[in-house]
Amino acid sequence: MAIAATLFAVQATAFEWDDVLQSLQRFEFSKAADTLASADWSEYMPKVTTRADAHEWLAQFKDRRIQPLSKEHRRAAVQAHHNLMARRERLGLGRVGAGAGPRVGQDYANLSSMSGFTLNLLKGMEYGRSGESKCYDAAESMIVGLDTTTDILAKLYIPAYFSEAQVQFQDLMAVSSALFVDCNVDKMFYTVTHLITSEGISELVGRSAGAALF
Repeated sequence: MAIAATLFAVQATAFEWDDVLQSLQRFEFSKAADTLASADWSEYMPKVTTRADAHEWLAQFKDRRIQPLSKEHRRAAVQAHHNLMARRERLGLGRVGAGAGPRVGQDYANLSSMSGFTLNLLKGMEYGRSGESKCYDAAESMIVGLDTTTDILAKLYIPAYFSEAQVQFQDLMAVSSALFVDCNVDKMFYTVTHLITSEGISELVGRSAGAALF
């Protein structure tokens, strides 16, 4: 308050150093220091989420498990896959993935760059020798379906594509259920929860900084 009063006096009258010195002499620095020292600064400190906090929060859901798809849902997901591939062929788009049949060395060149990159990445992550997994099949159907969706949305100015877009979204919803269950997406969220803690962020920064040198 004394400093504010000094500034007000300086603005109202001519500047005088004597006024400033008198105001500073009246200011009780020891009392202000005691007030600052006795304040509870923990109330104003931001809460930092640690890995222990993440474990405590996730312990509430340790017994929760994702149920497998029922026969009806599995049948709907498989039928949605065939619908997506048939719609892609009907729209004049290139056939890719399982819809293209057995093709050696398929590189998904008929897809957009991001979709093709993602599918090739998932293909490279396959370590089993028994062929492609359910997770890869579901991810392939989803990514190919999204690639087809972009082409449909680009033509929505044509009224004939309104119904096509509606059926496309219905098939994507059916495929997304298979993707969530077959790829255990809940475990991915479990891992990401650990990464957003203070320890996880420091690990990510350290690995990124180390990888940038090579």
